Amino acid sequence: VAKSEPTHSDFAKSAADADSTIKVTTGADGTAEFDKLYVRLMLIHHDGAISMATVGAETPDSELVELSKEIVRVQTLEIETLLEILN
Repeated sequence: VAKSEPTHSDFAKSAADADSTIKVTTGADGTAEFDKLYVRLMLIHHDGAISMATVGAETPDSELVELSKEIVRVQTLEIETLLEILN
């Protein structure tokens, strides 16, 4: 089964879900739990940015391709840092 490309509405739903999760958990016990949640949500956010940039890299516009490649590079580094923080 072929995987379909994510759509704008997929990304909007992910953002809305993350926002709801943050609002629900802001009353969580202790800062450490909120910090872990924040890092997990940022991982989802950066993964979404990479997915969007990958789609953007398929355009014939060379400037957009270069921007998309840079987004993937930077977001990948940030994911690595977030994973280090989480572990």
